Amino acid sequence: MFPTVRMYRHRPLAEIDQPVICGTDSITSHRKVSRAPGQWLVLSTILLLAFAMPSAAEEESAAESWAEATRAFAAEDYLRALSHFQRARDAGQTGPAVHYNIAVCQYKLRNYDAAQQTFTLLNDSYPKMRPLAQYNLGLVALKLSQRDIAVRHFRESYYQAGSDPKLRAMSSTMLRRMIGETVPSSQWLRMVSLRGGFDDNVTLRDEASIETDASPDSPFVELFGTLSGPYKRRGGLRLDGGFFIVNYSDADDFNQAAIYLGGVYEWRGAQWGVDVGAHAGATTLGGDGYDRSGRISARISRKLSTEGSLAFRYRYDDITAAEAVFDDIEGTRQRFELRYRWYRDGRSFNARLGHEANDRADPGISPDRNTVSFDYRYSPEAGWGFAIGTELRASDYAAAMPARDEDLAQANLTLLRNTAAGWQLFAEYRWASNDSSEPVFSYNRNQLSIGVFRMF
Repeated sequence: MFPTVRMYRHRPLAEIDQPVICGTDSITSHRKVSRAPGQWLVLSTILLLAFAMPSAAEEESAAESWAEATRAFAAEDYLRALSHFQRARDAGQTGPAVHYNIAVCQYKLRNYDAAQQTFTLLNDSYPKMRPLAQYNLGLVALKLSQRDIAVRHFRESYYQAGSDPKLRAMSSTMLRRMIGETVPSSQWLRMVSLRGGFDDNVTLRDEASIETDASPDSPFVELFGTLSGPYKRRGGLRLDGGFFIVNYSDADDFNQAAIYLGGVYEWRGAQWGVDVGAHAGATTLGGDGYDRSGRISARISRKLSTEGSLAFRYRYDDITAAEAVFDDIEGTRQRFELRYRWYRDGRSFNARLGHEANDRADPGISPDRNTVSFDYRYSPEAGWGFAIGTELRASDYAAAMPARDEDLAQANLTLLRNTAAGWQLFAEYRWASNDSSEPVFSYNRNQLSIGVFRMF
């Protein structure tokens, strides 16, 4: 919603939905917030501290035109307001305020082409106003159905906003809403997830394919968190780390904890992106050391459109047992993944093809695997949503004694709700069924959980 403009001693003052602080030598912001439901259009407040007028007569004319414009704007007579703002400009009023209010009126009158030209003038003529001008140009581009251009403007506003947290947060919100781009409101991205539930088959067989006679069921609590940054405009080196903890109240031997830390160098172009990383990690099982690992990874991504992208990822893990009892897991693992992603206005679709090659000390836990998976998610900014996914995996243990083949099918269904405070509440059901040529490795698994998630 656009501001209501009033006159205070010949200085333009605006009232907005959410204030954006844009301090310069000659401009300040009035921080009065109007919160009408359903409004998402945000423009900043501009306070003009001085006018440059050629003569007293012209100064009086400009002041009168400005006063008339503010009265017309308050009455929502935007056509008359536009006319008087333009007269004030032509009478010699200078500074960004006059261009800003002209652009506001043009937007209100749905003259989006003219609004785009005026905000462009604001962007080009007043460097300190560029972050705000870029944001508003994004809003105008949306009205003109120029989604690609809108995304570029919001991204430019985000990176130019510098230390302005409100403008960065608004630009980040628009990018996340439009294309699901994970851009933090600061230079750091943090994620945390806490969930608890019931698992009717607590084993390590899904990932490690470890044979076990015990298949206990148990309630569980799981905590997961990540930290990454600082994120920069065109990329650069950033820190990347995280942790994972799961505790089973009736199966202590399967309690797990993991931590990893490393660095990622990323480069971002208009269409292409490249990430190269190195990480070190450690895992415990049942309270004892399980493994120590080092990883190198590389990812190349290509934007196919505003909504679609294609990415290829390679990961190489060197795994060492932390305790002698786990010596069988030592060795290497290579993973290749090709992913297509589509996102638009809270709806996303992912398709993945993967291949995994293991070279472990024990051939019985050293498979070659091929995976295909699909998932669809509807996650509106606020309210209810859902996610559904499926995965099929074929594993070949050619060197095992005896050799065996396995086919794993997995599916998940999630009901979620996003809150205004930024938290996501969810309830999830996961199902898995593994069919092995060696019956001891065949199993079914069901897991129910509820939890919370937040990215900030």
